[in-house]
Amino acid sequence: MRRFSGILLCLGALLLLACCGRGKVAVKETSRPFPTPADVPSMLVSQEEKLAWVTEHYWDRFLDPSAEYPCDSSLVNGVKKDEVEENFGMWVTLIEKMCPLPQGIKSAGILFDRAEAFDKARPGTNVFGFLTDMAAKYLYDPNSPVRDEDIYLAYVSRLAKSPSVPDSLRQSFVWQARLCSLNRRGSVAADFSFLEASGRKRTLHGVKSPYTLLIFSNPGCQECERMIEELSSPTVISMIGERKLAVVDIYIDEDIAHWKAHAGEYPGTWTVGYDSEMIIRRDLLYNVRAIPSMYLLDKDKKVLLKDAPSDRIIAALEEINNQ
Repeated sequence: MRRFSGILLCLGALLLLACCGRGKVAVKETSRPFPTPADVPSMLVSQEEKLAWVTEHYWDRFLDPSAEYPCDSSLVNGVKKDEVEENFGMWVTLIEKMCPLPQGIKSAGILFDRAEAFDKARPGTNVFGFLTDMAAKYLYDPNSPVRDEDIYLAYVSRLAKSPSVPDSLRQSFVWQARLCSLNRRGSVAADFSFLEASGRKRTLHGVKSPYTLLIFSNPGCQECERMIEELSSPTVISMIGERKLAVVDIYIDEDIAHWKAHAGEYPGTWTVGYDSEMIIRRDLLYNVRAIPSMYLLDKDKKVLLKDAPSDRIIAALEEINNQ
């Protein structure tokens, strides 16, 4: 994804920025730099408190409706679109990679509430729509490295009810909210049966292991091959060998003959099978929007990571293995 290089280098500096307040006088200006967050209150001492304050107040000055700025094909509330997107990427990286999940969910809800309030105060601008597009691009797009359906749910569930959303778009957000509600982190992953190439029938919950990595993939796809290579890390191999981790890879499409012809290409230490009844897609047990899609589960099959990229899966397993 574009604009992520250098973002992490900026995150620490955001916590130290000192910015002067602006008056509450409405003014017309041509353009402005992105208004960075105000000083973190001195009463907040811990890094966690400071980070929470920054993520909750990151957009305060940008979404202050008391001053009027142009909104056109190149500017969003007076700020260049690329600059707004860059800051959105930094904010998402903060809430997704550096905050506990409840804080990320809270911050996403706060952003929506303030964007909606801005839309009510200054209707007809492109601010609400642009931020909505950014939320979908960074938090919901299956190609985003910081995608997070649980955090996006806090935003899209409000979209589904917001008077700022045209009726023609509302049902799409209702549908997205439903999909994001499936298999949320902390919930028990939906169980299903599958067949191995030998014809043996098994169930996800019947796989007994301290941790389970559930993968939906297709044999032969380039991203799936890259995923297999990345999961050949020493940590993953070690945890499988020590019976701390079971990897369950499931094919959910229709060309079973093709899958059977290539099933032997998966690592021999993995449990590999296919959804013979197409129940996962038919009954919408999982929101599989792109292949591969990975879920990390604990011994009770509770979801620890949902549709996470390989680097986050491996980082989580390394942390678990080092405990």
